[in-house]
Amino acid sequence: MKFLICSSNENENSIILNAIEGFCKKNLLKNESRIFTNSLDAAVCRDNIDIAVIDIELTDLNGITLSKILKRSSPCLKLILLSSKLDRLDDAFDLEAVRYLTKPIDTERFNEGLAEALKRIKSDSVSVDLCDGGDKVVIQKSDILVVEIKNRKTRIATNGNIYYSRLPMRFWHEKLQTANFISPHKSFIINLDGVVQYKRNSSIIMHNGENIPIARSKGQAFNLKYNEYKEAGL
Repeated sequence: MKFLICSSNENENSIILNAIEGFCKKNLLKNESRIFTNSLDAAVCRDNIDIAVIDIELTDLNGITLSKILKRSSPCLKLILLSSKLDRLDDAFDLEAVRYLTKPIDTERFNEGLAEALKRIKSDSVSVDLCDGGDKVVIQKSDILVVEIKNRKTRIATNGNIYYSRLPMRFWHEKLQTANFISPHKSFIINLDGVVQYKRNSSIIMHNGENIPIARSKGQAFNLKYNEYKEAGL
């Protein structure tokens, strides 16, 4: 689990780090933290951060602006925002922050925020055992473009990688029950966010170049869901 901590107060950063390490030890989690006192330095951090703890009252870039920058490069990032005031609650809500905590930090409430962030991370990802004795990987659901069953293996195409597993399609149907995923053919599940071209009742072109067939029996249902998806602007 990777954390980013950003407060201009070094003592506050130490308190946050100690709370994180205590929480991770109690929950048997490996952890790594990047600590910043300068918001401009934090803004260019490109590590795969899972949870960011950010003081809103930063100089140069305030915590809301910094959070927006970090979320732009890591949409699944979970945020815990800190402030001595309550005037940025609407901004925190817009950013889907896990918690908005007032200072000084209450360790119990902070730990509750970490627990909720961890719960959301687990909900947003899938843990997959790879074929042929490979490692276990955690894949963000939003990164998945295509899941295909072929030769008793499932091929998972993501934004940047391809994985192979022996997990059955029923596992993937169960895990990918969100508005963005649909099965246009018994051998495929696709992420509608990755569709670049749709030929009605014929095929779907994904942004990684894959051409996905549409089964005749599923054409009407797919067309309906695709149109609903486009109209909703998801």
